[in-house]
Amino acid sequence: MHLDYRYAPAGSRVQPLAKELVATQPEVILAQGTPISAALKQETRTIPVVFVGNVDPVGSGFVESLARPGGNLTGFMSLEASITGKWLAMLKEVEPRLTRAALVSNPKTIPYDYFFGADKAAAPSLGVELVPGRVENAADIERVIGSFARIPYGGLILPPDTTTVVNRDLIIALAAQYHLPAVYAFRVHVATRRSNVLRD
Repeated sequence: MHLDYRYAPAGSRVQPLAKELVATQPEVILAQGTPISAALKQETRTIPVVFVGNVDPVGSGFVESLARPGGNLTGFMSLEASITGKWLAMLKEVEPRLTRAALVSNPKTIPYDYFFGADKAAAPSLGVELVPGRVENAADIERVIGSFARIPYGGLILPPDTTTVVNRDLIIALAAQYHLPAVYAFRVHVATRRSNVLRD
C-alpha cells in the first residue's frame, strides 16, 4: 500500500495541495477539517473522500444528509452545534456575574454561523448577550479580544478552529491580561500552556 499526504497549516495553500493530491489519482482520500473537505469537493466528484473533524457536513454542503450522504464525500462529525450552549452554561458557572460572551473563531475555517446560532439560542435563558468575535489572524484576535474586554463581566468561547489553535498562546495571554474566563473546545489550549508554565 502506498500512502501520500499533504499538510496545510492553519488553512494555508489548501486548494493547490488538494489539486495536487487529486492529480495523483488515489483510491481514497482522508481529509481532516472543513477547509480541506471543501477544497477536495471542488477538485473531485469521483474519488471517495472520508472526512474527520468536520462540524456541519450538511450545512457545509459536503453531504445531503447524515443518514444518506450521497456523492463521494462521507465521514464523521466532530461536534454537534448544541455543545456551544453547554459551553456557555459552563462559562456562566465559572463566572456567575457573566453578562456577555464572545464566540471567537475564523468563519473561513469553521462554519461560524452554525455555532453562533446555537449559542445565541441558549444565551437569553442564561441572561448573557452573545457577541460575535470573527477573526482571521493574530492581529484580529488582539483587536477583537481587546475591544470586547472594555466592558466588564465578559467571557470567551473558543469553538474548534485551526486559527485559534495556532494562536492559542496569544489567546490565553490575552484572556489572562483582561481577566476573561474562557471555555476552549480543545484540551491542547490549556494542557500545552500548563506544561509550558511548569517548565518555566
